[in-house]
Order: sequence, then structure tokens, then C-alpha cells
Amino acid sequence: MDYNELKRLNGLQTRINLALIHWDPIGIQNFGIFAHNVYLEYVRYIDPIIEVISERSKLEKLLLDLAADITGLDRENRKLRFEVKNLAERLMEIKKEEDAK
Repeated sequence: MDYNELKRLNGLQTRINLALIHWDPIGIQNFGIFAHNVYLEYVRYIDPIIEVISERSKLEKLLLDLAADITGLDRENRKLRFEVKNLAERLMEIKKEEDAK
């Protein structure tokens, strides 16, 4: 994906991408000259998230699996689980807001 493809994301996709960028589990924003890549880094996770966004347990499992794979942290890591729970709540809020438009 390149930056032109980012322009084709719809509102829900864009907001999910921004939520993932804000979460940034791999800390790509701290990579100096490569930090601009953060806008593209998490796009690949948008469609799988949309598939389960209405089912909290599936969404949390997906996010936990993704985060554990990305970071190498144990799925039982309390901080990771807390972050995943908060992110899942935020993503579900975003979905409701977009559906209400």
C-alpha cells in the first residue's frame, strides 16, 4: 500500500487506522525518519478488525493475537491485555459512531 491508497479508505477504515496508529504497539512512531511509515503500517489489520468489530470477545482475541505477534509479548501480559481491552472498546465506539452517520 502506498499513500495514495490511504486516500481511498472510508471513514470507518480511516478511524480504525488512526486508533491503531495511536496505540502503536511496535512503537514505529519512535523510529525517527521512518516514523512516517506509521500511516501505512497498520492498514493491513483494518479488514480483519472490521470482520469482528461487533463481537467484543472475537475483537479482543484478534487484537491480542496481533499484538502478541507484533510485539513478541506473552498473551498473558497484563499491560498488553489492558491495552487490548481499551482499544477494543474504542474501536467498537468508532463503529457505533460511524453507523450513526
